[in-house]
Amino acid sequence: MRKQNLEKDRYVFDSSAFFAFFDNEDGADIIQDLLELSKKENIEIFASFAMAGDLKANFKLSFADAWIAATALMLDAILVHKDPEFICLKDDIKMLELPYK
Repeated sequence: MRKQNLEKDRYVFDSSAFFAFFDNEDGADIIQDLLELSKKENIEIFASFAMAGDLKANFKLSFADAWIAATALMLDAILVHKDPEFICLKDDIKMLELPYK
């Protein structure tokens, strides 16, 4: 069991916490308070999320392909592939399509 007086409290933010903060939704003030406490080193904040979630939600892609596409998008890079699943993103991501089998 953790010793309350010796260790900092730890928080894990879900992506919805970030959206609430950036969109100034209900709860944004709580996130702001937690961020301020983390600056003073009173608490630790962590985040675990997939930047590919938006692509996965809006396009018919496997999670792995959504992750790869999100990486290309984030880096403003050209996605090199021979996977027809990526065609749905042709207007959103620069691509170099290799010949399909």
